[in-house]
Amino acid sequence: MLKSLLTYLETNVAALDIDTNLFMEFFPTWAAADAVLVSVFTGSEDQRVTDRYEVGVAVTVRADQQATAYSWILAVHDVLRIRGAIALPLITGEERYQINSVSSAARPQRVGFDEKGRHVYSSNYVLACQRI
Repeated sequence: MLKSLLTYLETNVAALDIDTNLFMEFFPTWAAADAVLVSVFTGSEDQRVTDRYEVGVAVTVRADQQATAYSWILAVHDVLRIRGAIALPLITGEERYQINSVSSAARPQRVGFDEKGRHVYSSNYVLACQRI
C-alpha cells in the first residue's frame, strides 16, 4: 500500500519524484538534500470486516531552505486532507487500495534541524483503507 501512496503523491504534488526526492521508510544516503519521506508507524485491521483497516503514516520533509520544506509538507498535507475517497494507483504485484478517509490530529509541525542543518517538518496521518 505504501508504494501506491507514493505513486499517488508523485502524481499529485508536482515537485515530487519517487527515488529522486520522494522515499519510503528511510532516506537513502545518496538522497538529495531536499527530500520527502513517507513511512508507516502503526496499523490495525477491523476484525469485523477483513478488507478494511487503519494505517498510521508519518510524512517527514527536509530541505536546505525553510520555505521549500514548509511548502512541500503543506502540499502533501493538502493532497491527503482535502480529497474524499482516494483510489490509489494499482502497482503490479500488489492489491488495489482505496483510502476512505484521512485524519490528522494537527497541521504539519516544524521539528527543527537534522544532523546537517536542514529544516525538518513532520506530519502524521491515520488512513482508513479498504482493499478494492
